[in-house]
Amino acid sequence: MARDGIGADSGDGGTVIEEAAVEGRSTRWRCTGLHWQDDRPVLGAVRGGVRHERVVEPGAAVGWRLGGPRRCSGPHLAGEPERRDCPHRAEIDPVAGAVLCVPCQQVDRGLALARDRILDDGRTYRLYLAWFGGDLVKVGLTAEQRGRSRLLEQGAPVFTFVARGRCPPSDGPN
Repeated sequence: MARDGIGADSGDGGTVIEEAAVEGRSTRWRCTGLHWQDDRPVLGAVRGGVRHERVVEPGAAVGWRLGGPRRCSGPHLAGEPERRDCPHRAEIDPVAGAVLCVPCQQVDRGLALARDRILDDGRTYRLYLAWFGGDLVKVGLTAEQRGRSRLLEQGAPVFTFVARGRCPPSDGPN
C-alpha cells in the first residue's frame, strides 16, 4: 500500500494509485493526470490537499483503481500557470464530455477564448496542426508563451505551428 509519493508498485513495473491508510482512517488519492514538465512525462496526484508528482519513465505501465464520483478538474484562470482546484468539488456526470462544472466553465480562460467571450486579450497565439494517430487531426490555438506545452499535454506525437498572431475579434456566430 502507498505511504509516500504517488501510488504503489503494481508488481509489473507500473504504478497504481490506490487507497492508503493514515492514522486509522483511509484517504484517497485524486489523480491530477499525466502531464509534461521539462520535456518529461509526470504523473500527478493529490492526497489530503498535498500535491505529489512522479516522473514516469518511457515504457512504464501506469494504472488506476477508479472509485468515487467523477469531479470537476477546476478552471484555468488568467495569470495562473496551472488549473485551480474546483471550489465546489462538483460532481460531473461520468458520460459527460465536459470536465468542468458550470461555474468553473464560466471563469475558465481557455473556454472564454474558444467561445469568443474574450475578443482580444493582448497575447500572441500560435495556430497549430496536430496529429494524434489514425484519423485524428486537430487544428487549435495556444498562447505563444506556453511554447510546446499545450501539445505535449494533449499527447500529440506529431505537430507543427502554422501561424502566429493576436486573436482577431469575431464577427459573431457562424
